[in-house]
Amino acid sequence: DNEGIPVDFDIYSGNNSEYNTLPVAIEALREKYGIEETIIVADRGLNSLANLKDANNRGFGFLVGQRVSNLPNEQKKAMVDPNGWTSVSHDLKFKAVPFKKKGYVNGVLEEVDCTLVLTFSEARKKRDLHELDAAIEYAQRCVNEQAEMPESRRYWTELVETSSKANCAVRLKQK
Repeated sequence: DNEGIPVDFDIYSGNNSEYNTLPVAIEALREKYGIEETIIVADRGLNSLANLKDANNRGFGFLVGQRVSNLPNEQKKAMVDPNGWTSVSHDLKFKAVPFKKKGYVNGVLEEVDCTLVLTFSEARKKRDLHELDAAIEYAQRCVNEQAEMPESRRYWTELVETSSKANCAVRLKQK
């Protein structure tokens, strides 16, 4: 509604891909409530080019999460460029960066014009650095013990070279 409170919801089977349910949900809401203009807010699990293209074709706006590691170098450079940031508070700032999301939809290379809204906070930076330090410490222990690196551990593939057998940690990667 105009206060930002959800007007409806639906439940889908757990074995359905979220990528496929978003257009169905949007159409159901459009038909049920006569919605002609809206902004779709979703996590990165719904951020497929097909979904963004569908929203764009309907004239809807969208705000979806985007994994930083999947961005082209131009957008990664914009993240570290000190220019263009707007402060929201003493700890939070943002920057809007134009971006063309490209990919294949039904076998055809497509693109959608987007605007990345980058955010930065010192608190998040501290938390992320703490997690990275813990991951490096864990990786170093695994290297020292030539232990197997479990798939469930975040970051380790970026930090450690493994032997071809059993994902045993061999050495830390140099960055």
